[in-house]
Amino acid sequence: MVLVPKDERTGVDYVRLVLGGPLWDFYSDLLEERGLVAVMEDGAPIHRSKAAKDFSSAHHLEVFPHPAQSPDINPIEHVWHRLKTRINGLLDIPRNLDEMWVAIQEEWKKIEVEFINTLVESMPNRVEAVMEAKGGPTKY
Repeated sequence: MVLVPKDERTGVDYVRLVLGGPLWDFYSDLLEERGLVAVMEDGAPIHRSKAAKDFSSAHHLEVFPHPAQSPDINPIEHVWHRLKTRINGLLDIPRNLDEMWVAIQEEWKKIEVEFINTLVESMPNRVEAVMEAKGGPTKY
C-alpha cells in the first residue's frame, strides 16, 4: 500500500510512487514465480497518462484493457470496502491523517489471504456475469 500525497497525483507521480516502485517490485516477483501476471487498473486519468503508458510499454508491464464505460469488477473494490468497514468500526477513531494512515496499515495487515484468494478466484465468474449483462450491472 502506498500513501500518495495530495499534491503528487499526476501521471509522473504515479509512475514514480507506484508503478516504478512497489507495484513494479511486486509484479516482477510474481512474474518470475508464475510466468503470467497482469495489472488491473480502472480508468483514472493517472492510469491512462502518457507517463504510465510509456512506463508500462518500456517495461512490458501487462495491463488489462479497461474500456471507458465499463463496470468495475476489480476485486480490490471489495478489499477497500472491508478496509473502510474495519476503520469505521474502530473504537478509537483516527483524528488526523497520520492516525488514519497508521490505522489503515494496521487493518490492511489483518485482511485474510483467504478473502483475497476468494476474490481473485471469482474473476472468471465476474467476467462471465459482465458478458451476460452485456456490460450492464452485475451482482459484483
